[in-house]
Amino acid sequence: MTTTNKGIINTGSIGGNATVEVNDHSIGDNVSIDAKNSTVALMAQMHGLRAASADDNAVAQAVAELAKLLESLRADVDELEAKGEPSAEVAAVKVQAERVVEEATAAKPNRSLLRISADGLKQAASLVAEVAPKLLDTAAKIVAVIHRLPI
Repeated sequence: MTTTNKGIINTGSIGGNATVEVNDHSIGDNVSIDAKNSTVALMAQMHGLRAASADDNAVAQAVAELAKLLESLRADVDELEAKGEPSAEVAAVKVQAERVVEEATAAKPNRSLLRISADGLKQAASLVAEVAPKLLDTAAKIVAVIHRLPI
């Protein structure tokens, strides 16, 4: 760790600038400045730092779960189409699910749009619930995962 002005600066008052520079620091290092009755401006530059968090793990798990659910929904739609149930509503459920998962896995998902789209997916699946109850179940699971995302 490299420091400038290491220790205590005790001159009564500072009529100019005092600089404290800390280099080669890592997450968890503490830097404290005690400047009673003074204004202290702190600026920090961090390059290439990334702190892993519980949210990162939750997002990774949710993305994996969404991928599985989308694959299941696609298989269910393909099965319905093979049985001769190719309705526009069934196809719409598949398209809406793909859009929801695409938005959820985007680099910067739009939370409001995502939640509205997820609720729309559930509504679309409810329209075909009589002929395709599995679609409604899978869509509901997708919506539940979306609402759990920490975004």
